[in-house]
Amino acid sequence: MSVLGPAQPVALFDTNQQIMLPQSLEVTTSFVVHEQGRWFEDELRFVATHLCQQGWEVLDIGASFGLYTLALSASVGPTGRVTSFEPSPGCVQLLRESLKLNGVTNVTVVDLALSDTVGTARLVAPGTPELGVLQADAAGDAGASAAADSVLVTTLDAFKEHGAVDYRNVRFVKMDVEGCETKVLNGGASLFDDASPVVLFEVRSE
Repeated sequence: MSVLGPAQPVALFDTNQQIMLPQSLEVTTSFVVHEQGRWFEDELRFVATHLCQQGWEVLDIGASFGLYTLALSASVGPTGRVTSFEPSPGCVQLLRESLKLNGVTNVTVVDLALSDTVGTARLVAPGTPELGVLQADAAGDAGASAAADSVLVTTLDAFKEHGAVDYRNVRFVKMDVEGCETKVLNGGASLFDDASPVVLFEVRSE
């Protein structure tokens, strides 16, 4: 299980919220938020301020420590719902602590990885947990990275069967899964076909 070391709450000046982050400035999110008091991506402020609205159902895929989750929670309000997918055990622990710290009740945290298959995989995070990459789970592989976590993997379409999210009402999806975006899209074809939500995603160019 990932161990991120001691954590502390850090104030986010543009949302009046606090987020639990590792104290180590080797973690990218911790370094940026300590330095700037907020996350640097303009997309976050645009989505939270101008796009998402009260009552929306939204997904945060690859939630990490929850910067987008917290902002989306405030945007959709008590009548909305955020479902945050994050497979890293260390990030999930701190995300849940942040939600409790801020009294957030409209967020569901799902500690699963999303892809185009159902099973298990290794989540390898070289240096900082925000860069975790899914690798095929090779049982008994002597070369497996000691820094990797074994995580459960599902698809958006398979998760639909749980009934936890009303896919017909999903209006916005944020996706940051370190190169696995196409697999997540393929694994969630019914969601994207039926709801046609706005999607914000990262593109990695090798």
